[in-house]
Amino acid sequence: GTARFLRFKPGQTLEAVAGQPPAAGVGDGGPSQQASFKNPFSVAPDAQGTLFLSDSNAHNIRVVDRRTGTITKVG
Repeated sequence: GTARFLRFKPGQTLEAVAGQPPAAGVGDGGPSQQASFKNPFSVAPDAQGTLFLSDSNAHNIRVVDRRTGTITKVG
């Protein structure tokens, strides 16, 4: 499968928020849509629209800044 986080908007198509195949767990500091994940697991937004993404096989949490589209690791 693909290692991506997708957003569904009713009446529209799926949109890639972060990730691209093949999975490699790389891309921090760059555009979220060019990042790779080893095993994307879950997503949690905060009140400002920042997305927290778990990458379970990489054992980390990554953050997508919705204003800039940049992805970084937490910690």
